[in-house]
Amino acid sequence: MRKLLMAGFVCMLVSAMGVSAQSSLLLGVQGGIADVVDDEASDFALGFNAGVHGFLYPAPFLGLGLQARYDRTTPEDDTFRERVGAATDAAVDGALHMFEILPSARLSTAAEFSFVNFFAQAGVGLGVFMDRVEVDGVDVQTDNTETGFVMSVGPGIALGSIDFVTFEVFPEYHLALPSGETSDFYTVKGALSLRFPGM
Repeated sequence: MRKLLMAGFVCMLVSAMGVSAQSSLLLGVQGGIADVVDDEASDFALGFNAGVHGFLYPAPFLGLGLQARYDRTTPEDDTFRERVGAATDAAVDGALHMFEILPSARLSTAAEFSFVNFFAQAGVGLGVFMDRVEVDGVDVQTDNTETGFVMSVGPGIALGSIDFVTFEVFPEYHLALPSGETSDFYTVKGALSLRFPGM
């Protein structure tokens, strides 16, 4: 099933490469907050994310492209202190890092003369996940690096001119599958995007 999903996105991207000069290219940078919501939700605090995206639009309402993102959250100090029976002032250090590359598709309302447009996007790709936590210099959660499939989906709103520059706000739900396990987290992002017509 995963191979079929990946093959579908690759086919969409390849087909978009041969589109006529009526197409356009959207490039943007994004950043916001990230929050783990699975069984490790109490282990890690609210974090941040940053990334870039690019979409080729073969039609005004359809974008096919790629997202690359980095997410980072830090450990909840009290959770790990209690886990090892450490003092309340024990130093807690470490982080959960997530790197994602997702071929993605975006559907937009594409109202050319409207200041407000809406979109929905979804992606399937690969992620690298790393975590380490220390309490008073002693490893509590040792270095653990895994790779796996990542899926994301979410709605969004674009403010500005879709033919030039837009500011976008979009929450996304992410499902990561490292080593056959599942991990859920949400992101809420703002993005600044530029449109280049006639690509």
